Amino acid sequence: MPSTPITSFLKDHCIKDESTTRKKRNSNPSRETPLFDIFLNPSESQNKEAMEELVHAPLKSYFESVNLTQVYPDIFQLLWFSQLPCFSIPDISPDGMLSLCSWEGKTVDCRELFQTVPTDSGMCCAFNMDTTALRDSVYKELIEEMKKENSETKKKREFKVKAGKKNGLTVMLDNHYNKVTFGSVFDDAHGMQVFVGEQEEFPMLKERGKMLAPGHEHFLEISGYIVDADLKLESTLLPSARKCFFGDESKLEYFSKYTFNTCKLECGIKHVEEKIGCVPWFFPQGNSSHVCDPWKAAEFRNQLEMFDPE
Repeated sequence: MPSTPITSFLKDHCIKDESTTRKKRNSNPSRETPLFDIFLNPSESQNKEAMEELVHAPLKSYFESVNLTQVYPDIFQLLWFSQLPCFSIPDISPDGMLSLCSWEGKTVDCRELFQTVPTDSGMCCAFNMDTTALRDSVYKELIEEMKKENSETKKKREFKVKAGKKNGLTVMLDNHYNKVTFGSVFDDAHGMQVFVGEQEEFPMLKERGKMLAPGHEHFLEISGYIVDADLKLESTLLPSARKCFFGDESKLEYFSKYTFNTCKLECGIKHVEEKIGCVPWFFPQGNSSHVCDPWKAAEFRNQLEMFDPE
């Protein structure tokens, strides 16, 4: 990955601080407990706070001094790899989360079935998702650019739904926990989240994701239904009376296709953006939106979870 202002900052500050900390630890032979004891031992709370401040201070100083909207492409490129990728990527990650994929009982290349997409919890491996539902924007361009750079341009298979467990999708996942460092574990539980939604829907894992336990086999049964309305309703009842829109009655800014869920998400993003003044890098956004720093991004997600469209 080419050097960017973000990666240069991390090399200049985080890596130097880490080596300095290691030297100090090696110069004190009386300390036999490992460094992560600071994060687990309640009596080490003061040292934990001091270490957090050591890491946070230069980061906060950097984010306050930089124009995040200007370096948005660099942030997007860097954080695209903040989690284990779906597929192996030369010079970045020899391991991918998708170890084996099969469709209708036949083993296939996982790149023919899945693509990498942003979610409210980082990057995700998406099956049968329609990314054309996003309107043209810098956000959409960056997603397509990252896919091309990481060889995710393989033509996706056309899916025909058939009944029966063996005619569906089978995936073997490997999160490579043996290679995860202590400092990169942010969740309270080991597991993998799965989200089932509409093709055009942005995956809101924190709101509707289901946790799958590692080391187990899981089965998910999916059935669909169609809600069809008489076209006469469009002319005889106003949307306020029927409590819904027809697809051609509402125009969204971020999504080209109207659904209740995409409308709810876009309204929520705009509502919280008005209060906070920015949008996290991984959410759909307008070309005039400002990008949140990590602290405002956390606040944004908390407020979005509490958003009530009513």
